[in-house]
Amino acid sequence: METRNKKQKKWWHDAVTYEVYVPSFCDANGDGIGDLRGVTSKLEYLAQLGIDCIWLTPIMKSPFADCGYDVSDYCSINPVFGTMEDFDELLRKTHEQGMKLILDVVFGHTSDKHPWFQQAASSRQSPKHTYYVWKDPVNGGPPNNWYQGCMCGPAWTYVKEVDQYYYHAFVKDQPQLNWANPEVQEEIYRVIRFWLDKGIDGFRLDAINFLFCEDDFRDNPGEGRAQRRVVNLNQAGIHAIVQKMRSIADEYGDIMMVGEVYPGSTDEGRLYYGNSNNELTQAFNFTFLHTVKEYSTYKDEWGQLQQTADFHREEISLATKLMEMWRYNEQTFRALELWPTVVLGNHDQPRISSVLEGLGEETYRDRLDRIAPYAATGNTKELILCAAILIFSYILTLLDISNTPLMLGMILEDIMEQNFVTAAMSYDRNYSIFFTRPISAAILIITVVLLVGMMRLNKKIEALNAKQMENIAAGHAADDAAAAQQA
Repeated sequence: METRNKKQKKWWHDAVTYEVYVPSFCDANGDGIGDLRGVTSKLEYLAQLGIDCIWLTPIMKSPFADCGYDVSDYCSINPVFGTMEDFDELLRKTHEQGMKLILDVVFGHTSDKHPWFQQAASSRQSPKHTYYVWKDPVNGGPPNNWYQGCMCGPAWTYVKEVDQYYYHAFVKDQPQLNWANPEVQEEIYRVIRFWLDKGIDGFRLDAINFLFCEDDFRDNPGEGRAQRRVVNLNQAGIHAIVQKMRSIADEYGDIMMVGEVYPGSTDEGRLYYGNSNNELTQAFNFTFLHTVKEYSTYKDEWGQLQQTADFHREEISLATKLMEMWRYNEQTFRALELWPTVVLGNHDQPRISSVLEGLGEETYRDRLDRIAPYAATGNTKELILCAAILIFSYILTLLDISNTPLMLGMILEDIMEQNFVTAAMSYDRNYSIFFTRPISAAILIITVVLLVGMMRLNKKIEALNAKQMENIAAGHAADDAAAAQQA
């Protein structure tokens, strides 16, 4: 069993992993779209930032109906991003810089443009027909009431050529693979080996808990957006598949296998580590992010304003809720000697900074006051931990918000007023907020002090410049007046 002792420490236990959305990261050939050579050109810069691992968003061949999460060829590179030679060079130079590289991939579905599906949809007699999940119509319509994972329509699409519906857990461009078919399993296991043979350091497995569905295809409870996915989410059959993926990865050494278990409570995520840590090395835990969003007023991924804050504020404070969740997260995973995660944002969610901005009309001083009761009860450790999370979230999004230094300054002042600086300076417990290097609160606060100091110095310089400009303007006015009198 894996433990946290230094003997069995894995590289990903304390690695800073940086998510690179390739299309917008860096354009090397001037066509307006980021590419692999663009990423390669920035490797030295990324290494200087202290990044240990690069997480590439999907780069495989795809019609891009869903940002590359609709793959039409698992063992290729999307020509928009470059060639396989470009990837090989990127991987080699990443390792030369002392960094790791993992690929983002979805194995639950392919693109409807994948040759497998093109053949599957052409005839029921096609050898590839059983590669996907097909059902006959029921009463002239879909076989059940399943709704898409993105909650934007039915999860079934009819194909006239075969007089059947195919299942897609997400949009219709992403037909679901039939993982009950051993041939499909072997196809994907070959894909995993293909990339590991190239020398990558792991995978980020997208929507891993949508991989399998029960055979009876009964209705889910509820309809439309209110539906609860009971039959086609987190099914028992997934675990044997993930165990096989892990066993393949373990043949290649210390490989990261982190899975997106969405929406994923702490308990749901824990199941994907396996009974003896023989499945995922880590599973995303979204409960912290969802909880912060529940206390906020913000725009969701569809641009709709979400307002649930008042109800939750009356129920329990955000700081109290986060601390309760943190303790439960720690206890749940430590007892089983597993490696926990905390997710504060990703490419599918509003930035944590935007969500925190929507916490209401209260000031940042008020937010820190919410945490103050922990001091009275002697829970200084919890207070510092929560403050560190907030501070570090702002540092992560520093370039995305113009007034971040001011926010950081307010948070720092609150901490200082509560006399927690001394405690924070000695707080040096190594713990990994997912994809962050274990950094002490002391380093965080020193960073903030420098930022605030620069901000205040800048304000003083601006004030001096403004005063100087006023004096110059006054001098010009006096000269003009004198010239007017002489005239």
